[in-house]
Amino acid sequence: MCFNRENNSCCCTITIISSILGALGIAGIFYGGFLVGILPIVYITLVLGVLGILYILIPALCGGNNSCNNSGTFCLIPISVGAIISSAFALAITFAGAALSLIPILLAVAFFMIMLIINLVYIIINLLTRN
Repeated sequence: MCFNRENNSCCCTITIISSILGALGIAGIFYGGFLVGILPIVYITLVLGVLGILYILIPALCGGNNSCNNSGTFCLIPISVGAIISSAFALAITFAGAALSLIPILLAVAFFMIMLIINLVYIIINLLTRN
């Protein structure tokens, strides 16, 4: 990701573009019939969203300890919340059996899933390379 330490902005256009392209690819695979259901993607996105929220909340519970201080979580908050909301909406639609098209829901869920994966990989790399 394009993380700039001066202004703490990590939402980069490359990440957004790659997430859009990945979501379109997943929707194309679903539309082509190679992906039977969207529930595995919804569950993965929901779990990653909860992990992102936990990663943000655990340092808040440390009481200012420097070992718990995490940088680069600026974009993780809206992405995690969006992932949880879109996953909950997708679960409600799929379990209710609504006749709505699943492609827009799948696009939203896949977009947030890819954004979360990119951000969590970036955070793991930051944790491994921290001095």
